[in-house]
Amino acid sequence: MQKKTLFLFFIIFIIYLDTWVVFATPKNKKKTEQIIENKIYGFLIGSAIGDALGGPDEKFAMNYEELLNTFLIKAYSKNRRFIIEDFKDYYNNPAVHSVFEENAKKGTYTDDTRLKLMVAYAIAESDGLFTTKRLAQAFIDRHKKAKPYSLEHQWLDEYVLASRIAVEGCKPDAGRCTNSTLNRLWGGLIGCVGLMSITPMAILHIGDIKGAYLDGYEKDYFDIGYAKDLTALAVSIMSLALSPDYSLQDEDKENFEPFSEVLNYDPYNYSKAQIFGRFAINYIRGRAYPLANSNRNKGLLSLYKDFYKSLSRDFVCDPLEILSVALGIICYTRGDTVESILIAVNYGRDNDTIASIVGGIVGALNGIDSFPKEWVKTVENANPDNFKLLSKRLTKIAIKNRDKKR
Repeated sequence: MQKKTLFLFFIIFIIYLDTWVVFATPKNKKKTEQIIENKIYGFLIGSAIGDALGGPDEKFAMNYEELLNTFLIKAYSKNRRFIIEDFKDYYNNPAVHSVFEENAKKGTYTDDTRLKLMVAYAIAESDGLFTTKRLAQAFIDRHKKAKPYSLEHQWLDEYVLASRIAVEGCKPDAGRCTNSTLNRLWGGLIGCVGLMSITPMAILHIGDIKGAYLDGYEKDYFDIGYAKDLTALAVSIMSLALSPDYSLQDEDKENFEPFSEVLNYDPYNYSKAQIFGRFAINYIRGRAYPLANSNRNKGLLSLYKDFYKSLSRDFVCDPLEILSVALGIICYTRGDTVESILIAVNYGRDNDTIASIVGGIVGALNGIDSFPKEWVKTVENANPDNFKLLSKRLTKIAIKNRDKKR
């Protein structure tokens, strides 16, 4: 009798378990998909918001003295905390790395977002089968479609040199070899093309920080040296921020280090390099994070002063400065969406690029609902893209890739 009773209970338990799997799992999966879509939407919109807020006043201050004077004149004299608090119309002339049209309306993004969206669309059209050649072809195709001698055509000229090598291979007789091209891209300076453009690749590796780093490193054919490491770190950080169950931990710690698990990953042994070690980590972990933590109770201008002194590079588009300042700001605010973006936009130097990186990361961390609705509306109305629809397309690919890895 006892054995029959136990057997009956066992059968009931199995039926219950099957019922739970059938009905509960799809529900949980649907919720996970919604969270990921919310985060991808936040990532895309956040990048565009930061870019569009900073675009009209890009490089308004290049050193701390200029920044301080601007704050005293434009912010503190009017009892405001920030110089830039909302979107502005563009009154500067159209330019290759800015907006392409005269008197662009407020909320219009610049080259930072154009690059990210070009990669995001290429991923969406690839159905997840995203290769280096597909990435490069997206740049080549856009260049072909652009009107000759237009600002858009000129903007893509140098990127296409590197992209052709990725598609066609090295052709010494045509002056197209990896070393020669990369050594003259942006005048031979180490730039932030990869950092600005390929972070959407994180969508293919949500939660997989190692896969994201390795794929980002491989596909960043624009960069050399520490720039490749920084780009791969940014892709890996974004993959973690997009994870449905990820949030910043230990926010109250005095030595808070966001994304420390990513910073510990060093598959190419940069940290073992003689003399300088791993430049990226020396700046982020050795300078940006300690300064952010120590200035938490000292005020914004104290943070800016220390960042300008310790993180500024001769070339404002140096990815070492861009990513270090961006992560330092996120450390300082503990990942608060609006605060992070406003601090980045008001930093000066290459503020639209810094704010675009910051906006993308906090948007991925906190989702689309963490932004003021008016900000989202302004950016969506000013630009031709359907960010929500693109997010849905990318979410399907993200889920498909995530399920494959399980």
